[in-house]
Amino acid sequence: MTMCFTISSSLVRLRAVIDQESSRGESVTSRRHPAEPGTGRMAGMDPTFAQHHGLLLAIARRITGSALDAEDVVQGAWLSWTAVDHRAIENPKAYLVRIVTNGALRLRKQTELRSEREKRIQLWDPIVQDARLSPEDHAVARDDLSFALMKVVETLSPLERVVFVLHEGFGYPLSEIATILDREPAAVRQLASRARNHVRAGQPRYQTTEVDRRALVERFVDGVAGGDLDRLFDLLAPEVSVWTDGGGLAGVAPAGLHGRQRVLRLLEGLRRAGRMPAFTHRRSVLLDGAAGVELRFDDQQLWLTADLDESASTITQVWVVIRPVGTLSQSAR
Repeated sequence: MTMCFTISSSLVRLRAVIDQESSRGESVTSRRHPAEPGTGRMAGMDPTFAQHHGLLLAIARRITGSALDAEDVVQGAWLSWTAVDHRAIENPKAYLVRIVTNGALRLRKQTELRSEREKRIQLWDPIVQDARLSPEDHAVARDDLSFALMKVVETLSPLERVVFVLHEGFGYPLSEIATILDREPAAVRQLASRARNHVRAGQPRYQTTEVDRRALVERFVDGVAGGDLDRLFDLLAPEVSVWTDGGGLAGVAPAGLHGRQRVLRLLEGLRRAGRMPAFTHRRSVLLDGAAGVELRFDDQQLWLTADLDESASTITQVWVVIRPVGTLSQSAR
């Protein structure tokens, strides 16, 4: 184990991946406007909107935490853009960023309220990459918004999240963020300070190597698939927690599950009742740079990764995201 990198180095990585996402623009396409062949852009997109398309998607995805919500936000910005006289807009980029930021903020607030009302876990959509990447591509993956940092960003309030993403990730001055959000500069400075303090306090005390994480994640999946409770008992820490975001899928536990015995009882109950999914596909992946596994059952895909204890001998947290097949944009497939 090595000591966890500092918050400043994490933010450097955040800016690196945002630059990458903003430049490639075609990573996510709209569900309502079919993509033009070979471009990944919405059909009929004019050159000005197309120029900022990647940036808008990156901002929306980081604020909402959802690939599909980001598409909806950018779709809304596109509709607004087509309804105005472009000659009257002095700074198209600022205009579009303001629309997308406030649209993503509204959607993030609605999502959090819905999650609280339904008492279910709301995780973010990870960036999925194949684990069989070249060494150069692995370096790019490690420069992505790290899984560890994303977990902390998820604890911020919607407004803190917006300010943190725009300022620390995209390099927007706080004065400009105040204009985007239509708030007093002093209030935005307070939000930025609170967000940065929360992120700094939430950084883990140590960093798990991806080799160690990969080994334990694969063993965990093997144990679950084989119903080997003895193997799982040795693999899970007594205080383990399992966090599952099923995206509203029926039958998925709506809240976190805590404690090794409770986790094992649930798995054994599913096995005995014949409700354990029959996985038809398995692939080693990187989830926001963290070693994980991709599984498929019926028309659903499941992504799983884990946190380890300081000795890298047991799993302390399991993170599971379930989405319909094809929901997430995925790089390096």
